[in-house]
Amino acid sequence: MARIYIRNPAQFRQFVRILFIIILILLAVGVVETFTGRLLINDVVGLVAKTYNWAAYPPRLGFFRVQTTFEHPILFGVFCSSGFALFYYTKIGKSKYTSGVSGASVSGFATFLSLSMGAYISVAAQIGFIIWDKTTRKVKNSWVKLASGLVALYVLIDLLSNRSPIEVIIGHIAFNSHTSYFRVHIWNFGLENVKSNPIFGLGLHEWIRPAWMPSSIDNFWLLTAMTSGIPSFLFLAFGFSIIIRRIYKLKISDTWLSNCRKGILFSIIGIFLSLCTVHVWNATFCYLMFLVGSSVWLIDYAQKQNKLSLPDQNDMEERGQDAGPLGLI
Repeated sequence: MARIYIRNPAQFRQFVRILFIIILILLAVGVVETFTGRLLINDVVGLVAKTYNWAAYPPRLGFFRVQTTFEHPILFGVFCSSGFALFYYTKIGKSKYTSGVSGASVSGFATFLSLSMGAYISVAAQIGFIIWDKTTRKVKNSWVKLASGLVALYVLIDLLSNRSPIEVIIGHIAFNSHTSYFRVHIWNFGLENVKSNPIFGLGLHEWIRPAWMPSSIDNFWLLTAMTSGIPSFLFLAFGFSIIIRRIYKLKISDTWLSNCRKGILFSIIGIFLSLCTVHVWNATFCYLMFLVGSSVWLIDYAQKQNKLSLPDQNDMEERGQDAGPLGLI
């Protein structure tokens, strides 16, 4: 749907505006939920239809974990985190309340209410990318140097620690030692399942683990390899990588389009990093695919333009470029 209905800058701007409104509404509901534990939207909708039950997780930092309309607080947090860099760079409105910093603050605060480290990783990564972008504008190949530095850090941890780098990272990002303990075992036993079923995966069968371990797997990439096999994981990762690489390689001179690229890439990569510690399913998984699809217009738009310059917003609207479902809202 995103590939069809988001085809130009005006439609993408409208999508970001709608995303901002949705997160703002969920934030208002979430503030009540974090103090009361009541799912207000579900309580109302539940009068006429079936809704998700409250996850009923114990409070963290003295607050209830907010899930609003999602099945789990982690899903709510991942969804809200996706808007951070998008709102910061696209500056969806001219008002001070919809400026880049204000929009990112709404996304960041909503993500905080989930009290989920996986969602925090997404926002933290996006903040890091924004800071790096602003401090290395005059540095040639700054992103290649950043990637190289991260790889070097990974190798250094592997050389200096008696644990694998993955175990070290998991041990430092979890909210508590209990969560960290299980995430490490999920990773280790999950890899054993992948090695036992490398081509087609487990399918719908239960994964093999000790009896004392829960069935949940807090790693989207690992679970994909476990259930569908290594080829499926590679195809999925390769498809995402192609889109990211093509967007990164675009030669863009227009400032707003360049900012769009940064917002898109930082948001998507931030979520991909968080997926190393969380799993997404149902509506959140569909939204992830929609978000990735919403970025491809930039590639097509660049190919059709001899000169990448953004037309005047009012001019685009007069010519009907906002037409379509997104333009009607």
